[in-house]
Amino acid sequence: MPTLNAAPTSRRSLLLLLAAPAALLAQPARRASVVSYDSFNEARVAGLLGDAVPTFRAMTRDAACTDGARPMFPSLTAASHAAIWTGAWGNVNGISGNRLMLPASDSGSVMATGDGFRFEHLNAEPAWISFARQGRRVVGLHVTQAPDVPGYPWRADREAMRAAATEALARPGTWVLNGYNDKIDEARVFTEADLPPRPVGTWDALRRLPATARPLHELAWTVGRDSAFALVVATGSTADRLFVSLGTRDLARAVEVRAREAEPAGPTDPLARHFSAPLAVRAQAGRGFVRWRLFALAADGARFTVFQPEVSVVSANRPDVADAHDAAVEGFHGNGAGFLWMRGRLGPTYRAGGDGTAERRYLETVELSVSSSLRGVEWAWKHGRPDALLTYLSVGDAVDHDVWGDAQPAPGVIADTARVRRARAVRAAVWALAARHLAHLRRLVRTQPGTAIFVTGDHGMRATWKRLRVNVALAEAGLLGIDTVVRARGPRADTLVRVNPKRSRVVSPTGYWITANTTARGGPVPLDSTEAVLGAAADALRRIRDLDGAPVVTGVRRPVSEDSLGLGGPAGGDLYWDVRDGWSVSADVRGPAIGTDRDPSGAHGFTSTDLDMQTAFCAWGPGIPTGRHGAGRIIDVMPTVAEWLRASPPADARGTSQLRRFLGPAERTGRSRP
Repeated sequence: MPTLNAAPTSRRSLLLLLAAPAALLAQPARRASVVSYDSFNEARVAGLLGDAVPTFRAMTRDAACTDGARPMFPSLTAASHAAIWTGAWGNVNGISGNRLMLPASDSGSVMATGDGFRFEHLNAEPAWISFARQGRRVVGLHVTQAPDVPGYPWRADREAMRAAATEALARPGTWVLNGYNDKIDEARVFTEADLPPRPVGTWDALRRLPATARPLHELAWTVGRDSAFALVVATGSTADRLFVSLGTRDLARAVEVRAREAEPAGPTDPLARHFSAPLAVRAQAGRGFVRWRLFALAADGARFTVFQPEVSVVSANRPDVADAHDAAVEGFHGNGAGFLWMRGRLGPTYRAGGDGTAERRYLETVELSVSSSLRGVEWAWKHGRPDALLTYLSVGDAVDHDVWGDAQPAPGVIADTARVRRARAVRAAVWALAARHLAHLRRLVRTQPGTAIFVTGDHGMRATWKRLRVNVALAEAGLLGIDTVVRARGPRADTLVRVNPKRSRVVSPTGYWITANTTARGGPVPLDSTEAVLGAAADALRRIRDLDGAPVVTGVRRPVSEDSLGLGGPAGGDLYWDVRDGWSVSADVRGPAIGTDRDPSGAHGFTSTDLDMQTAFCAWGPGIPTGRHGAGRIIDVMPTVAEWLRASPPADARGTSQLRRFLGPAERTGRSRP
C-alpha cells in the first residue's frame, strides 16, 4: 500500500510551540472525529427506532447534546453540509441549495444553476483547509464541496484565498477525498431479459475451473467504457456461480460470484459478505472498483438476477492520497440501490405485495455502502493519524426518501397497516446499519486518548404526497412564460417544455426560491421594478389553494442583511416560502400547479426552524459530561470542534462554539417531538 507521511512541523509552528506557556504544553493532545449522518433527526431515529439503533440511543443518553440543531434554509444536503464544514450559512459560504445561482456574468440566464455539491462554488473556507493552515493533520473523507481548491467565486480576495487553500491542500498531513463527484457507471440490475445468454467464447485459463465444474454459456455487457464478460458455470448438474472478467475473457483475471439469495436474518459479519472481490476499472475521471452480487441463478443458468453497484472514482487533493485510499479500501459505494429497489428491479417491493425478497436484497446493497465507508474510516484514522477526521454517511437519507411517507403516515391519512409495518422494518434496518457505523467509529477513536466524537446531520424528513410546481403557478399568474416545442428525433417526436426567460419576470430555478429576472441577468425587469414584481410573486403564492380551500403556502419570506436563517446571499434567491405539511416543491414546468403523487414519500428542504427539519449536535468524549443544552445550530459544530482542538474556527465561520456549554451543567432535558 502506498504510504503517506505526516505533516512536518513548520518553522512558524515550532516558534509558537517554544513560546507557549508551560500550562498549555502540559495539556494532553486532543483529537476529534466529526461525522454527519444524512437525514438524522434525533427524535425520528433514536426516539422512534429505539432498540434497533442502540448506539444512537446511547449517544442521546450519555453525550452532551443540544435539543436539536437547526440546519440551513432551505434544508438541503449540499447547503447544510457546507454550513457544517464552514460554520456559516449559505448567504456567506455560497452554497444556497443542492442547485445554486451562478454569477450573472457566468450564467447567461436566470435559469442557469450550478451544482451545490461542487468545490468550485464554495465561497467560504471549509474546516479541512482551516485546520491544515494551522498545522493540524486533517482527513476529510467523502465530504461535500471537496476535494480541490474552492472557487470562492463571489469574493474580492478570491486569488489570495485560493493561494492559501492550495498551500494547505498540498501539505502531507492533509488528506481530502470525495467519492461522490465522479461515476464510471450507475448501479444496475441484470436479468436474462437484459443479457440474453449466448454461447461460450474463447476463454483463457479455463483449466482453473474446478474438476467438477463446466461452463454453460456467457454473458456480456459494459462497465463504463470497458467490456465485461461473465462465464456461467455449473458444479455438477446445477449452475451456481459466475466468473466475471473485464476487458478480456480470461479466467485468471476474473472474480468469482457465487449464487446466494439475500440473507433472511439481516446483516452478518462481515457486511456484504456475498459480494464478489473487486476489479479495478479505469476511466478518464480516474480509477474505480466494481463488484457483483448474484442474488439468483436457475439450475440451468438461463435465468438470473445480478446486481452491479455504482462504480465511483475517489478523487483526492493529491494523487498519492487517492492511490493510498484505493490500495487500502478498493472502492467506494456511496448509496444503496434504493431507486432500483423502488422500481421493482430487485423483485416485487412491499408496495407491490412482494414477499420481502426485494427488501432483503436492497438491504445488502446498503450493507455494501456502509462497509465501504467503514473501510475508509479505518484506513483514514489508522494511517492518516488525523487531529480531525471529518466524514459523512448518506444511507439514512436515501431510505427515508423512499419509505418515510409509508412508515410514518401523516395524521388523517388512511394507511395500510401492513405497508406501514413493512416500511418501518426496512427503515429500522438501514438506520441500524448507520448505528453500527457509529459504533465502529466510536470504538476506533476510543483507542486514542483525548479524542471526542462529534455527531450531527444536515436535515430531517417530512412525509409528502402532494406537489407544488412553483413555476407553473407563476405562469398561471402571468409572471412567467413557458414554451412548448415539438422536436423531431428521427422517426419520433418529443415535446420540450421549458421556461422562456425573456418572457419571465420571475422564475424559480431550483424550486426552493424565486428570483427576480432583472435586466442585470438579461431579463425584462428593470432594477427599480424588482420590489413590485417580487410583491406580485408573493401574492401569487398566497393565492394557491389546496383542494380543501386552505392555502398551500403558509408564509412568505424575504432575505434580510445578516439573515439568521441563511436566506439569500449572492447564490440564493429573492423570495422564499413555507408550505403546508404534506406538500413538496418542484421547479418542474410539466403538469398542473398542484397535484397528488402516486405514492407518499419523504422530502426535506422546508423551513429550517420546523422540528421535523431539525437534526442533532452531540459531543461524546473524555471529560464531556452528559447533558442537554438547549437549541443548537449546525453552524456551531466546527467552531466547537475547533475549540476542542485548541485551534481557530474556519476563517468565515459565523457560528459559536458550544464547548463551554457542553462542559458545564445541563441546561434542560427536553426532547423534540418525533
